[in-house]
Amino acid sequence: MKLFHLFLFLSLVLIAGTGCDNIFSDSGDNNYKNLKDLLFGLFSSSHGTYSFRCVDSEKDYAYKAVNYGDFTFQVDFKMEECTWSGGIAFGLWGDNGASGNRVHLDVSNTDGGKCFILSVEGGGYQKVFYEYAFNTWYTAVLNYDWSEQRLTCNIKNRLTSTSVASLEVTNSSIPRGASGILIGNPGGDGIGTASCEIDNLIFIENGKVVVQEDFSQDPDWTITDPSDLYRIGSSETFHLTCVESEGEYIFKDINYGDFSIQYDVKVNECTWSGGIGFGFWDANLTASGDILFAISNTDGGKCFILSVENGGYQKVFYDYTFGAWYRYNLSYNWAGKNTSVVVRERTTNNVVANLQVTGFAVPDKISRLFLGDPGGDGIGMVAGEIDNIIITENGQTVYDENFSQDPGWTATDDTDLYWKM
Repeated sequence: MKLFHLFLFLSLVLIAGTGCDNIFSDSGDNNYKNLKDLLFGLFSSSHGTYSFRCVDSEKDYAYKAVNYGDFTFQVDFKMEECTWSGGIAFGLWGDNGASGNRVHLDVSNTDGGKCFILSVEGGGYQKVFYEYAFNTWYTAVLNYDWSEQRLTCNIKNRLTSTSVASLEVTNSSIPRGASGILIGNPGGDGIGTASCEIDNLIFIENGKVVVQEDFSQDPDWTITDPSDLYRIGSSETFHLTCVESEGEYIFKDINYGDFSIQYDVKVNECTWSGGIGFGFWDANLTASGDILFAISNTDGGKCFILSVENGGYQKVFYDYTFGAWYRYNLSYNWAGKNTSVVVRERTTNNVVANLQVTGFAVPDKISRLFLGDPGGDGIGMVAGEIDNIIITENGQTVYDENFSQDPGWTATDDTDLYWKM
């Protein structure tokens, strides 16, 4: 009845139009518009949730394919000099040129001549000999598919768009310390020297631009030797001269691999041994392929459980209220291998629980956003709703779902897992 009275009052004000403007303030037109927007927002907008009812023995779950960790790295380069054992590296690297954490393309000159080398530290490696021309622009595009652990690279002549080399490395996971973009030569025991210019650099993570640099101004990067590494104002490019023994490079930390998942859950019922998990999982739902947060009811009572792969685990007991909404924020720091969850009451924003697991890396082949119970030998049951899912990678929103329409998830049982208004 109160809602009807509110609707009636707002409708009368709306009909009255600008004649009622001064009731609110002296800015009549704006207030009339705001009131009209509020009225139609209240009574014409649609917003739903996703309902779940999961029995442990029935393996009820819903999922959506995700592309966590996928990236594209594109850059134009023009080699001006490259003596034997010299080269310029382009790719992901550990902070401050740290070895052991590299995913990169090398434009080099080794025994056998000029070449391109694609490698993943601790994984695969491919070398292709090609007599690239000095003072000619080329474009290199590196693509990494996280779920397939495949790194590819295609190099084209920029002027003609003719492909001059293609390289591929498979079954190779990205080293956990690789957190930033490096271009140059971090050093070694060689004596080679290489010089080049670069331009039009772009790094895309899961479809979102993280870095885009055309060198129209000085880049905000770490530069080890400004006398050999500097922007050329006349051409708006960046010059690098790298002597291998000196360790010269430019570096930008981009926090590759960091992600967060924020979502709201209301649990209406959860019997002993029941629980609902939400997070990332691999396509096969294997025990070692997950990074999940569960709301459960175990020996000891209601609880929250954070698990990473088949090892990192923390349980916190908390007597959450059935029928109440809570907001969860699960965050993962790639370089530190740190996973944390903050739980808040949605209405008050008060923190009710903190969980953390350190030293466990996100699984290599996660490819699904997962909701449900993968099943076991328990007899528990949980029922409730989920809403307002926002996933970010490296600070960029890659998934935003408020269930204003059917999200199109795949469900094992659409009578127990479904979108509803």
